[in-house]
Amino acid sequence: MTDVPKTSPVRAAEDFMPTVEAKLNAWVEVQCEGVPALCCVWCDEHGMTKKQVVYVSSDPAEDILSVVRAINKSMKATNLVTEMVISLYESHNHEPVCRAVRY
Repeated sequence: MTDVPKTSPVRAAEDFMPTVEAKLNAWVEVQCEGVPALCCVWCDEHGMTKKQVVYVSSDPAEDILSVVRAINKSMKATNLVTEMVISLYESHNHEPVCRAVRY
């Protein structure tokens, strides 16, 4: 996870948005190496689900969860939609999105 650029979570999400434009997606907070990180989970055009960590905090106390909630709310992605995308990812990839996921 050290190759993830250290900008801000909002800027990282904005930079990543074109990748998931017009695709079913949701944002979640995950733990990477003991610190909070911003992760996008989405369905691609081939029906597969993918995930990408776009921001890893350098501060274990950084509030990534409020960023996740603001992004999901702006896209009208409810908790139900987020749960559905996470379930699709786990079903397709036979692994969890991460050990600690919050949204």
